[in-house]
Amino acid sequence: MQNSNKDLFVLGTPLQLLNAIEARHRFGDRPSALALLHWGWPASAFDSLLGEMEWQEIVWVPMAAQRPAWRYPMIGPDASSRLNEYVWTYQQYRRRRRLEAALARFGRVDRLVVGNLLGDHMRHAIGCIPHAELMAVDDGTDTLRVAALRRNPSEAPEGSPPAGLIKSIKQLIRQRCEWDCVQPEAVTFFTACDIEIGPGDRLVRNDYRWLRGRAAGGGRNNQVYFLGQPLIEDGYVKESTYLHYLQRAVRHFGGKPVVYIPHKRESTRTVALVERELGLVTVRFGGPIELVLALGGELPDMLASFFCSALENCSILFGNSLEVVAFHLPPHVLICGPEPVEGIYEYFRRRQTETFQVLEA
Repeated sequence: MQNSNKDLFVLGTPLQLLNAIEARHRFGDRPSALALLHWGWPASAFDSLLGEMEWQEIVWVPMAAQRPAWRYPMIGPDASSRLNEYVWTYQQYRRRRRLEAALARFGRVDRLVVGNLLGDHMRHAIGCIPHAELMAVDDGTDTLRVAALRRNPSEAPEGSPPAGLIKSIKQLIRQRCEWDCVQPEAVTFFTACDIEIGPGDRLVRNDYRWLRGRAAGGGRNNQVYFLGQPLIEDGYVKESTYLHYLQRAVRHFGGKPVVYIPHKRESTRTVALVERELGLVTVRFGGPIELVLALGGELPDMLASFFCSALENCSILFGNSLEVVAFHLPPHVLICGPEPVEGIYEYFRRRQTETFQVLEA
């Protein structure tokens, strides 16, 4: 592709793509190419959104990888672990080279639009593409963490310097295989979040103007949609804790039908427990709940979750026409420490309206 007046979007999830479309409508539909970093979402989850705008070029970059955990009886557990680490290092090397090769075709761009800046691979991609302006779109509540990190860069973890020849060699291998994930100098945040930005950054609020204009405005289905989160899988809470507080949230609705919407990264075990232990019906949607509700022609009576970012997004989208509830998980039940989660709840409390509330589970 020849260098020209163009934008490049490097995205990894349907929600990022939805927010990128909002950005294109907001800032003017300039010639734009799209690189989709393909992790766990099926390609079909992007189909409806990809048809909404014309792209000069769409490149799919396979990125999925699973750290090997093989056991070789012939060499024992310690040697097996070391061999698995070598295999993982090689896989990571291949992923890095694959991403760099895919992005090299685009050359210099005017505006580079990316997704979640907490992702090492996303920050690595930024360094691969010469650009005049960098913009980041939302991918959940991680935007709050990114903004806080950029205001206080001293809080970012630092790696220990290598010591000795062997460690120096290992460091050199990592530099060639791992992601080069330095935070960019300046970012324009295109976000639905009411964030405080650091010096040099810029804030543009995403009010979902395009999606609100497309909303079908249908009827109600007399149900509560509860959005699941991978809190067990990500180490936030124990399995029993998640089920206990989910059950307490369900009781809040006083017998109204509750439909559980599993998160893509929730395990089959978690979903089966929700169905068996709590007796909830589960329904999977093929894309972001924001898009499903806006274009589906029918709204639930209420949307609920614990601290899912879709709660605020849907509050922005539907205003007083949809009641939204975030159920508070008390700090003492959080395995990972309460600070990040309490920060999200405090943010939600500042954003409360008559129809967007934080309640005790």
